[in-house]
Amino acid sequence: MRGLVTGMDEESNYSIFLIDFGNSIAAPKNEAKALSPEFRRVPAQVVPLKLITVKPVEEQEEWSNEVCQFLKEFIIGQNVRVKPEYKDGIIFGARIKVQDQPLDKLLSDSGYAVKVDPIIPSDSHTQNKKDPRKAIPFSDISKQIDVEQPTMEDFEAYVTCVVSPRLFYCRMLDDEKEKAVDEVSAGLKAHFEGKESEGFEYSEGDLCAIKLTDGQWYRGFIVRLHSNETASIWLCDFGSKYTMQREEIYPLPDKFKELPAQSVTLQMQYLVPINDTGYPKEASDYFRLLVVNRILKVKILKKHQTIYRVALFDKKTGTDVGEKYVNKGYAKYIFNRKPVYPETKVAPLMPPEPRPI
Repeated sequence: MRGLVTGMDEESNYSIFLIDFGNSIAAPKNEAKALSPEFRRVPAQVVPLKLITVKPVEEQEEWSNEVCQFLKEFIIGQNVRVKPEYKDGIIFGARIKVQDQPLDKLLSDSGYAVKVDPIIPSDSHTQNKKDPRKAIPFSDISKQIDVEQPTMEDFEAYVTCVVSPRLFYCRMLDDEKEKAVDEVSAGLKAHFEGKESEGFEYSEGDLCAIKLTDGQWYRGFIVRLHSNETASIWLCDFGSKYTMQREEIYPLPDKFKELPAQSVTLQMQYLVPINDTGYPKEASDYFRLLVVNRILKVKILKKHQTIYRVALFDKKTGTDVGEKYVNKGYAKYIFNRKPVYPETKVAPLMPPEPRPI
């Protein structure tokens, strides 16, 4: 099982949060092993939820152990229906039903909670809030930091961020590069943890370092400064974009600029939306379902600056992602010759040169 160490007791036992299940266990230190990079590519499968339509009885600030035990006995192992109302970091505030019964009604009828109108923060944390506005200026980024450039041969990859079939990001499969990204994150944590940004003056187009609510540090590029003291940050090694408070943004030390930005920018070649209105959310969500959490074979068909126009194939099944997407009715081909499945040969990847952390 995959876990995150959250502490250690007096007997040298680790407290470990199981990232695919949501519960915590205790384990002897010698039984916990470092998680290899290949097992980190699949995102943590647990989804943190917060019921937003109840509060504790008698104006209590915290839920009692009795309430928590009651909830565990009733809900564990059951199928639930979740209707998210907002997202705060990685936590979804939601309405929840169990066996078609509203969970808030069950708790209130049992005397464990009071039903209230949905508690939705008027201004949830900006950190980890995805920011879709303003295109990423790739030419400007490449002037600030080297960008990972695959050869024009086929390669294997996993997708890290999807906007639509017209814009998504991947990382090439390479254990050395994965290790290098982890070392950058650990190095930034050691360099900045517990320190304030101390009035760092920055502008659009600067490189920076940020810490997200998962506790990890990331390299970023400042895409836009907003009037409300926030900034849009593009993550150089993942492709996703977040809105951060300005005091949460740190200057990126030069030694952490040596590793090229690992996010490779992709676009599906030969595919266009069914109509001129673009890809609706449903279409982008389905594309995300086809490519995320899978090892893909990438066939480069064309390159425009730092954007690669590609065909994708599921390594495990051989499925042509574009063909499956077209057959679902979300896109059409604009070229009558469809790409062929890539050869099994994968372009050799050179590991990054050693660098100080």
